[in-house]
Amino acid sequence: MNTDAELPPPLARWLRDPGTDDFPYPAVVSAFQRVGKERVAVALLTALSEARSRTSAHSPLARFLDVALDKHDGRYDYTSYLAIELFPAPAETVTDRVVTLLVADVLAFELAALDGADVPLPGLRPDRRTVGLRCRHGLRALARFVARTRGGPDIPEGEPVETARAVVTEVEKNRTPQETHLLRTTLLPVDTVHDEYLFLRVLQAFEMHFAISARHMATVPDLLDDGDARGAGAVLGDLADRFDETAHLFSLLATMQVEAFRTFRLHTEGASAIQSNNYKRLESLCRRPDPGRLESAAYTSVPVVRDEVNEGRRTVDEALAALGSSSSAAARAELEGERRRFAAAYERWRRTHHRLAVRMLGDQPGSGYTAGVPYLAEARTVPVFET
Repeated sequence: MNTDAELPPPLARWLRDPGTDDFPYPAVVSAFQRVGKERVAVALLTALSEARSRTSAHSPLARFLDVALDKHDGRYDYTSYLAIELFPAPAETVTDRVVTLLVADVLAFELAALDGADVPLPGLRPDRRTVGLRCRHGLRALARFVARTRGGPDIPEGEPVETARAVVTEVEKNRTPQETHLLRTTLLPVDTVHDEYLFLRVLQAFEMHFAISARHMATVPDLLDDGDARGAGAVLGDLADRFDETAHLFSLLATMQVEAFRTFRLHTEGASAIQSNNYKRLESLCRRPDPGRLESAAYTSVPVVRDEVNEGRRTVDEALAALGSSSSAAARAELEGERRRFAAAYERWRRTHHRLAVRMLGDQPGSGYTAGVPYLAEARTVPVFET
């Protein structure tokens, strides 16, 4: 049997002589997007497994192949589904730039499909009205992140579809080859349903948000220990702003068709936001989880974060309780105001997430072996801080 005939020609050539060409990422990604990760041919999976054996562990190629082969390896989860390991580490301008790229990429995909271009994921294409809504909400979300980067495109007023075309053109004109590669390699859907593109990109943007938020929140206990109440308050205030900005992505995600979501979701069992290390790290930096929650699926699904908690990582609550009188009364009042503002923004995010899940999931169970909506309903009542 000639297995080369079943492989993308660039991959077959690379396997015969890896030293002659760069790994054919575009051909491999195209093969996955054409059928969905759930239906990739065994011959291709076997060939990619062989390719992985020829590369050094933890190299960029090996990390990409780990994502591509997660179902084949029996390691499929939320992190691999969203290709989290392929994204850059959280950093202020980098994260905002990546989120800008992700949202612009959604708009580019929607516009290409609307124009009848040969783009993947042809199942259950949305109508023009829905695409218009996505452009409107996507532009609103972009405006917030572009304001932070101070180097993105202007977001002009105007008819959403045509405005989105202009913005996408500007973003793509200034996109680096490395950024194009990032976008290409992080879009490996499980199915061929159009709306999974939107779903993946918005969830990836949320993960970038929680990663940078957790990184900043981790600085707050140290600032408080140093008596810098004003500095700690500034961090909490910035995080509150970030939550409110990121919440606009829910409006974009809410345009997802329920039928489309429930179709591709048949193949996402085992990958759930309950497995988000970044979300749980942020939550557990605010206050130590109650024993019942720490021992529940909420934290047994994120063993790395659970270990951090059990090892006694300091929380904002603990640092606040130990805050002395070295800061002025005015600084402490400012800190308290920003703490409450952050908690309110976080709680709004949870409520919005729950409302969207109710509409999309109904009474279906969650894809991470949870009860789905009831789990989210309970989670939204967890206090952000102790008091």
